[in-house]
Amino acid sequence: MRRFNCIRPSRRGTHITLLLCLLLVGLALPARAQDTVSIPKSRLEELEKKEAELEKLRNQLNGEKPVAASGQASVKPTVIGTIPAAPGPPPISPALSTLPDLKPDEVVSAIDLASHFQQDRAAAEQRYQKRSFALQGEIEQFEKSAFSRSYRLIMKTAGSRLRVVCEVYPGSQYTAVYTASDNSEMVGVSGENRKVFARAGWIAVTRGECKGLEGSAIVLKACALKSIRPAGN
Repeated sequence: MRRFNCIRPSRRGTHITLLLCLLLVGLALPARAQDTVSIPKSRLEELEKKEAELEKLRNQLNGEKPVAASGQASVKPTVIGTIPAAPGPPPISPALSTLPDLKPDEVVSAIDLASHFQQDRAAAEQRYQKRSFALQGEIEQFEKSAFSRSYRLIMKTAGSRLRVVCEVYPGSQYTAVYTASDNSEMVGVSGENRKVFARAGWIAVTRGECKGLEGSAIVLKACALKSIRPAGN
């Protein structure tokens, strides 16, 4: 009996020792696993920075636009284009005080006429109003009322705030006239024939009586179209 009791305590101690070893190994494994995957914050930021630089270089080689990082606004490239020139002042015409008296056969420029009325309306009215003279200028557009035989020929005034409007009666060769192409052409009707006889951009010479300033337009009435030609001819 004594011999049996001496062997049992030895086996119990062995079991306890094994259990303790297993517990120690189990506690050590998670700690070791955690040590193998944890990365210092500074190292992680350095890796992310290098990855972003590589992505940027890759996009540049592929011809793609770089993608902005999270939390950063994308920077748009500066587009270099042609800046439209600011409209310049209208050309300076000769002062009215330096001009001789208006002659019956004198041809007045539409640009000069608008400039004179803008510079000194009273002096311009004294020189031009109720006078018949020839007027030359580049056509800007046309206007036509449905109930009138005449049409309105508007000449360019090179940036002036005033318009020059000639009320023109068509020649006897046309039974009717009308505008076309967004008021940039005048078409004459003769029987069954249709003919474009005037276009915007052409140079026209009309002759009529100046009625002076009406609103923002210098009006010449009862005008006849003396000549018309394309610009540069």
